[in-house]
Amino acid sequence: MSKISLKHSGGNVVSLNSPTSAPTSADVAFKLPNQDGSANEYLKTDGSGNLSFAAAGGGKLVKVVHASFSTETTIASTSHTDTGLTATISPASASNKILVIVSLNLQFSRSNTSAGGGMRVRRVTGGVDTNIYEASNSPATLGIQLNAFGQGLFSRMNACVNLEDSPNTTSSVVYRAQAASATTSDNGKVIAQEEDTPSQMTLIEF
Repeated sequence: MSKISLKHSGGNVVSLNSPTSAPTSADVAFKLPNQDGSANEYLKTDGSGNLSFAAAGGGKLVKVVHASFSTETTIASTSHTDTGLTATISPASASNKILVIVSLNLQFSRSNTSAGGGMRVRRVTGGVDTNIYEASNSPATLGIQLNAFGQGLFSRMNACVNLEDSPNTTSSVVYRAQAASATTSDNGKVIAQEEDTPSQMTLIEF
């Protein structure tokens, strides 16, 4: 069994030893990368002997960001508008994914008929604003529909969505929740709290 030994000036030796058993079919050659990796990266192989450095973190949660919002906001428009619920994350690796969990407290009301609207989630990074989820606010195909009967009556609900997103960046990524009323008569609102629970957004990087 052969080995490569590196002797320190203090006298001790660090050795790189050959395998205990001989390679099964042929000689094994490893090609080292031509430069050092970054801090906390590990050395990986492509299965053909080529070694490279890669970011650690596969198979585990990398980061969790949580935001809550408890300010009442009027959503009178039939166009999706910002609710004020946002959260920001900077991924550790461009290949990582983000699980976006949104829980939005909504209220719609309209005299003597059902009322409703829709919810949308957008991603903003590098100046690019992208829609990643939308529940329609069309009166014919409401993403959120509530029954509100009688003058001055209203209904409340908690609208939830879980999204897997691939922002493909290590720059700052902002996720924001939007809402819209089906009609301008639906009197939509993001309410402060529903049973003492504020609207919330959680971002989980993995």
